[in-house]
Amino acid sequence: VLNLNSICLVYLGRFLNLLFFVAMTFLSIKRLPFGKEVMMGAALLPMTIHLSASFSYDVMIMGCMFYLTAICLDLSYEKDRVRLVDVAVLALLMAAAGPCKMVYGVIAGFCLLIPVRKFGGWGKWSLSAASVLGAFAAAMAVVNHRTVSLYTQADQGYVAWAGETGYTFGQLLHSPMLVLKMCYNTLAWQGEQLYSGMIGGALGNMDAVLNTPYAVILGLTAILVMLALRKPGESIFIQWKGRLWIWFLCLVCLGALMFSMLLAWTPVSSNVINGVQGRYLLPLLPIFLLSLKNDKVVRTDWDDRGLLFAMAAMDIYVVLRLFSLVCLRV
Repeated sequence: VLNLNSICLVYLGRFLNLLFFVAMTFLSIKRLPFGKEVMMGAALLPMTIHLSASFSYDVMIMGCMFYLTAICLDLSYEKDRVRLVDVAVLALLMAAAGPCKMVYGVIAGFCLLIPVRKFGGWGKWSLSAASVLGAFAAAMAVVNHRTVSLYTQADQGYVAWAGETGYTFGQLLHSPMLVLKMCYNTLAWQGEQLYSGMIGGALGNMDAVLNTPYAVILGLTAILVMLALRKPGESIFIQWKGRLWIWFLCLVCLGALMFSMLLAWTPVSSNVINGVQGRYLLPLLPIFLLSLKNDKVVRTDWDDRGLLFAMAAMDIYVVLRLFSLVCLRV
């Protein structure tokens, strides 16, 4: 339609993905009843920025899950009642992001933070829950039905990238101790890699040199924790029951991510689960950080604007460093 060549179309697509992510992040920050600075901090991580202007499906997942998190927290702790449009938006978000990576369907559990009374009774709550889960299931059936059937009904697993035999769904289902062992090995041997990868430790997929220095990763982590801490006079919205539920869902989602990679990407000869990346944890990061806010630790120094400005300055340094490394090669 625009008579553009292939290169222009590539960059136009990436630019539109960036606009989508910025718009969804803006809506998320605007909708959040508290912790807006935490959402902004998660959006300013080098890995988040790196993905936001790419063709990766992470753009769709992060944008939709950030907004879904904001809506759930707003309805749980701010709004007096749940409107029909809120349910429709939640269903649309799950239908849009679900087929990108099925395991993020676990995030729909954050909707259970919303009290039943705000729906107007158990009847409307049940109808709303069925609408959200039904939209997710329908999208999965339309988009990923063949893929799910391929993995669940396969008699023998095969990992193409390794050229070796892989696991089958039935084999893993009947070997829970094997699954737990592989998950433990992965966290024990690659836990630090997952953490640094979530912040921005591996910005070059095929080039380890294109990364964020570890000192910057530690600095960004410290700022995120500081943003999540309670400030003097600030109310605590998420109580211990809500925190336990959030941590449980984060753990289940992490387990589902590792199980999916064990099934689809790991040969039987491997001692760890291959293919699990830190970027997969970014959709869970804002609500996990918000659940850390408590009465025991209070931040009495450093305002939010100063901390976010420091994150932006670190991002600029990372960009200039990467640019200089690439220019040296040219």
